[in-house]
Amino acid sequence: MNGQALACGQMDIVKPVKELVIEHAPKTRSYGERFEEPTNSAFLAQGNGQQACPTAEDFASQLRALSKRSQLALPAPPPAAR
Repeated sequence: MNGQALACGQMDIVKPVKELVIEHAPKTRSYGERFEEPTNSAFLAQGNGQQACPTAEDFASQLRALSKRSQLALPAPPPAAR
């Protein structure tokens, strides 16, 4: 979703997606790569012009769903542990 949002100029979606990763994913190289590689692939795929950009509402809905899944799969540590 991050790469697609970047390619579509939806910067109001890019920041919260990255914040979710920072807040919920372990700070390891493998998690960083799991974020960067799909971001790059999605950016290039969207940029080839074969599909239309989702609407801002569609992105917002996807972001809400991603946020819920992230919180369930990788709960953020308590503030003192960050």
